[in-house]
Amino acid sequence: MDAMEARRLGLSYGKYIALYRPEKPRAERYPKRNYREQEKRPFCVICGAPIPAGSHRRKYCSPACADQAAQEWQHNARKRQRKGNNLKEESRK
Repeated sequence: MDAMEARRLGLSYGKYIALYRPEKPRAERYPKRNYREQEKRPFCVICGAPIPAGSHRRKYCSPACADQAAQEWQHNARKRQRKGNNLKEESRK
């Protein structure tokens, strides 16, 4: 019924909802849970350790974390490949 009422008033549905059903802004309804996002300093994707200052593009704090991420990526790639091969074999049958 809201869509019909919005059309009758000459508004889009989104504008109608914004005008006649004011709710709390999304930021207040869902507060941030990850407090590290508020900090400007980046953290390692694997272990969560802070990345040294001065490195803007790094994702990992050490070569060991980078190696672990590469191993995880390779493992997942093999898994995806096996899954794809199984689907091909089933379609041939």
